[in-house]
Amino acid sequence: MLEQIAPIMSKAGIQVASMVLNEMNYATEIASAMLKKQQAGALIEARELIVEGAVKIAQDAIRRLEEGGTIRMEPADKVKIVTNLLTVTCGEKEAQPTIST
Repeated sequence: MLEQIAPIMSKAGIQVASMVLNEMNYATEIASAMLKKQQAGALIEARELIVEGAVKIAQDAIRRLEEGGTIRMEPADKVKIVTNLLTVTCGEKEAQPTIST
């Protein structure tokens, strides 16, 4: 960059000995697109972390319920527990309690 501006500056009688860039900014439209990309990446990472934690919670809940040997769960029961826990922990809105018969 210094080599490119030196001839222009020399016409005005200015000799550029050194040059330092303190800050570099992108054009508004590029900065906006980059911010959206960064936000999308952060959202994906957060979602992956939430889902990973929710799956561990569901697995731990089933393991603990079956651990004592007093509760035997059918696969359908496990599916219900996992579905409910994932819905509550991963959902955007507050969970609404329901009663199933």
